[in-house]
Amino acid sequence: MPQRESDAYLFKPGNAYRVLRSTYTDTPLPNDEPVGENPLDGAAIDYYLLESTSGPITLEILDTNGKLVRKYASTDPPYASEQQLEKQLIPLY
Repeated sequence: MPQRESDAYLFKPGNAYRVLRSTYTDTPLPNDEPVGENPLDGAAIDYYLLESTSGPITLEILDTNGKLVRKYASTDPPYASEQQLEKQLIPLY
């Protein structure tokens, strides 16, 4: 890891593209339908903190003009688990 004077280091993210989500809601592909391997949705952001922290951490994504695009915080509620989704009868595909 490169030597830095700050308390945090943001690794250079790979290329990512912001696109509209598909609204094609017709019959989903059956589970046994062969499909290609695709990259994960979104961008992967890796960072390193020099020291542990007990307080909340916030990560803000800004565009080239400095306008806020997305904000993540360690205090955000987690996504629903597969068990919670199954109880709500929401399909996982």
